[in-house]
Amino acid sequence: MKRKILIIEDDPRPRDRYIGNIKRSYPHIEWSFSEAENKDEAVEFLEKEEYDKILLDGNLSCGQHGRDVLAFLSEDQRSKTCVLSCDNGFMLEAEKKGILAFDKSDFSRKIDEIFSKII
Repeated sequence: MKRKILIIEDDPRPRDRYIGNIKRSYPHIEWSFSEAENKDEAVEFLEKEEYDKILLDGNLSCGQHGRDVLAFLSEDQRSKTCVLSCDNGFMLEAEKKGILAFDKSDFSRKIDEIFSKII
């Protein structure tokens, strides 16, 4: 079964790094990746598809923030979200809401924890 991942990140370098790490860590799984740079693009994807995991950055393009996306997400979507950010305040807010949150630089070390529920 194909696992669907939505990456909401305005910088292509971390997006590419996340995709590469996921594919290398779990080569036996078929993956489908959607990429959004801001809330508007994320909403378009979320209205059309259901995702197994949502990776969310804090600072997004167009003056938007990950908080804008979190405010839109349903409870089910929030349960599938992992915040990957350098914004400590945003990460703490997410954790208080029960959402996984890590510094972007910890992604490769935390990959098993991030994907444990869908692997």
